[in-house]
Amino acid sequence: MINGSKTTRRLKGTAQLRKEKRAAGEFWGYDVWIRQEDGSRKRYREFTFPTKAEAAQALAALRTAGWKARYGLKPAATVRTTSVKGKEDTETEAFDKLVATNTHFDTWVEMLKIAQASWIRRQMK
Repeated sequence: MINGSKTTRRLKGTAQLRKEKRAAGEFWGYDVWIRQEDGSRKRYREFTFPTKAEAAQALAALRTAGWKARYGLKPAATVRTTSVKGKEDTETEAFDKLVATNTHFDTWVEMLKIAQASWIRRQMK
């Protein structure tokens, strides 16, 4: 009973995550108003999830992004360490030379590990 009325109704905000019938069947989803960075509110509606768990996970991610943006909690900038450029170039050249000369590795996993290490070094530049 709310405000002395004889009928009962759902409390505000309790049906944010619910199942709705659509043309292609019944889907889980959410219908929420999330406060934006500037203080205004924006409505988000999406009913495309086959399970309740997937809808809850998507809603949690949406809410997290909303409050992080609102309170200015941006992800920390990645710290890139600098190193001697000549050394990295020689390692990359050494990998390229190894691949060119040795076309048969013991396993593909070995070749993949070497390629992955080389790619990581190139990204660090």
